[in-house]
Amino acid sequence: MEALPTRYNVFLSFRGADDRTGFVYHLYKRLLDSGVHVSRNDCALPVHKEKGTEQLVWAISRCKIAIPIISRGYASSTWCLEELAAIMDCRRRDDKLVFPVFYNVDVVDLGRRRGDFDDEMKCSSEEVLKWQEALTSVARIRGWISQSTADGIRYLPVLFQPIFGIFVVATSYHLIVSLWFVSLNRSLSFVFGEEKKRTKCQVFLAFRGPDTRYNLADYLYVSLMASGIGVFNHDDPTLIGKDFSNEISNAINRCEISIPILSSNYFSSPWCLEELA
Repeated sequence: MEALPTRYNVFLSFRGADDRTGFVYHLYKRLLDSGVHVSRNDCALPVHKEKGTEQLVWAISRCKIAIPIISRGYASSTWCLEELAAIMDCRRRDDKLVFPVFYNVDVVDLGRRRGDFDDEMKCSSEEVLKWQEALTSVARIRGWISQSTADGIRYLPVLFQPIFGIFVVATSYHLIVSLWFVSLNRSLSFVFGEEKKRTKCQVFLAFRGPDTRYNLADYLYVSLMASGIGVFNHDDPTLIGKDFSNEISNAINRCEISIPILSSNYFSSPWCLEELA
């Protein structure tokens, strides 16, 4: 576990065997280059588990932000699961900011403990139930979904096109965090340190991103906004770290009109079907 130079740090939780020199390395380097102190632990189980757990909780509690990078092999590491459980406990207890990255995994399977994740945990001990609850909880948080290739380094420039700036500014008493997603075909304008006043949402667009993003869905979004009609934006940076299912439900209830865009693969997405219901 690395020493934490200040209390304003980012805690990265990841399985080193999945991505030791790919996405995690570049994210880590980018944060450091931005002047952000990062605590990086690659889920190596300490020899003395009790002592390691105490150090883990201490490290997470000192960090302002926790970024769990959930990969396919994440659930096969008991130490990764311990980290995730500690992160989610800090979120519940201390309102810890949690920005998950779902790295080449199906978030629906993660939330419902199916597929690769369910295969890793067959016993029903109290400890495993704690890990399962942590996986289910993190799947509800609005995060960043990355369907990566085997070559993480080569794939990163593609990821950085539609996303990603992280700015962390430490003041005497506060840590100001601004995460924003910048789409190629959308204009999302946010002033750092001052959130732009948002238009009241009148329309909710439900669509399957891979089918219609950057064409019909974006055209509708831009056209409606240009006409002065407020549209709920799934990429709103204020949603990062929040319970996304609750935010979606609240948005649908607030909006006067819902427009589901039924594409060829819409019904293959459990998330789209939940929105439609």
